[in-house]
Amino acid sequence: MATEVVEQHDGNVPETMDELVELPGVGRKTANVVLGHALGVPGLPVDRHVLRVANRLGIAASEDPEVVEQQLGRALPPERWTVASDTLILHGRRICRPKPLCGECAARPYCHYFRTVVSKFSKATTRKAAKSAKATR
Repeated sequence: MATEVVEQHDGNVPETMDELVELPGVGRKTANVVLGHALGVPGLPVDRHVLRVANRLGIAASEDPEVVEQQLGRALPPERWTVASDTLILHGRRICRPKPLCGECAARPYCHYFRTVVSKFSKATTRKAAKSAKATR
């Protein structure tokens, strides 16, 4: 990849998505990281954490990173893309893990996943436990 940057781009890192993804080993996620963090151009990297959190929050609805990138791009102004992606990544690593820590989550009041899955499961579990306790009395 570095050889191609030197030979094809005179040693300068390309500054567009199209040019970056043409480099060997560079996909959209890496290109977005380079754009957003190295070049100061709006970039919206979508990794497994961004996919999970964006879908759970209800601001995206796909398991395809490129589709989620488009959905988030439409939902956010370009100047917020890089920091939004970083925020979603960190939230996915620390709180909204595959087994989420909903009790510690500041986004819980806005979370589609919590409202539609976790809270219903919790209520069902609580009712089942109460019913079981009542039956053993």
